Amino acid sequence: MSPNPNSPAWNPPRRLPVFFEVPAAPPKQRITIREDMSPLALAASIVRSAGWHAVLGCLLLVVFNIATTLVPLALGAAIDQGIGPVTTGTPAGDAVGGFAIWVSVIAGLYVVMNLTYRFGGRIGWYSVQRAQYELSARVVERILDVRGTAGGPQLPGRLLSVATSDSERTCAALYFAIYPLGNLVAIVVAAVSLFVIHPILGITVVVGAPLLLALMALAARPLR
Repeated sequence: MSPNPNSPAWNPPRRLPVFFEVPAAPPKQRITIREDMSPLALAASIVRSAGWHAVLGCLLLVVFNIATTLVPLALGAAIDQGIGPVTTGTPAGDAVGGFAIWVSVIAGLYVVMNLTYRFGGRIGWYSVQRAQYELSARVVERILDVRGTAGGPQLPGRLLSVATSDSERTCAALYFAIYPLGNLVAIVVAAVSLFVIHPILGITVVVGAPLLLALMALAARPLR
């Protein structure tokens, strides 16, 4: 039996909550713009405009990268402690406990990966969209100013490109403030893990990987 919509007890929510949704009201101006600003200073101002969104998104993606790096180690431990002993004659009942523990660890890592990447990505994307909206609005406001712009007449297509694609690419500077730290932490965790497994393996990967990338860059130079 469906509830009566006219009943006082029937008070359904008007809308489901959506976290990090773009607000209905225009955001306040946070980006500082001066005539003598360099491109680097403008990018830094855009990053600062994100505030705690950039910090929280960065931290969540750091946790995501750490969990991603630990998954292969947990899989190896599950095989070593749950499957390996059985192949050498250990009763399955004695090994099932350790195997179950590591399977639970793997499941927990995947839960952490899912949540941190989802909300870290949403927070990061929210900060980019907020900055892009503000920058585009300010560019359009300047274009429509009755005082005009410096220099000669501008083509409408060029002004449209500045207000849309150029603003979008400029606000992508936030990605460089959110994602690289998580990738760097993942590299450090992977290097330490390899050193723990075998020092020679760790040295080979840490030293050999950059050399291989450098050689690949030299080989690809004619194609570029």
